[in-house]
Parts: sequence; C-alpha cells; structure tokens
Amino acid sequence: MNSIYFCGMNLSFLRNPKLIFLISFIFIVGVSLIPQVELYECHFYYQDGVQELDFKKNMSLSYFLGYGYDMEALALYQKIDLTWKGKLMFLLLLIGFPFLMSYRFALKKRVKDLDKEI
Repeated sequence: MNSIYFCGMNLSFLRNPKLIFLISFIFIVGVSLIPQVELYECHFYYQDGVQELDFKKNMSLSYFLGYGYDMEALALYQKIDLTWKGKLMFLLLLIGFPFLMSYRFALKKRVKDLDKEI
C-alpha cells in the first residue's frame, strides 16, 4: 500500500517534503496573523519633544502588516524594530519549524524506501 488514508481520504500527496514545508509554513503564518498572538519582541522608539524614550514590547505579525492594532497609536512612534530575540523567534517559528517537519517526513520516507529495498 503506497497510499496514506485518514478518515477515508487519500493523503499520499503528503509524501513530498517541499509540500509539507509549504503547508506547515502557511499554517504557522495563519496562526501568527489571525489570532494576533504577540510572540515577537519589538523595540519601540518614541520622541516627546526633547526627550527620547524607548521600550520593548511583544507584537504580532499582523501589526507589521497594518491591521489588528490602533494605527493612530503606532503613528506616535518614530521607529519599531524587531529585537534580536524577535528576529530569532521569527526565524525559528516561520522557517525552522516547517523545515524540521519537512525534514522529518523526508527521513521517514527514506527509511520506508530503504526497508522496501531490503
């Protein structure tokens, strides 16, 4: 049997690691954008006359795209940057996790192919 079945559906297309990467990437981006989970640490720069203030706060990806946050409140800040922790979290969640999932499926496929040869 070369097909994968789940609840009567044929899921044999899930054997392709590139497709697994794409599906998991889209899923994680959707989870990061739609419920507005504030996972990424940002550095806010604010200038009030002569005084310059900066602070750190977690933000969601949707805030960077311009929805889910009061844009008038964001207009007060001169600059909003991801901190190194925010950039690391971005890379780990959006690139690293889908890569690990696709790598796992590729290794599983390789082991099955080797078992068939023996």
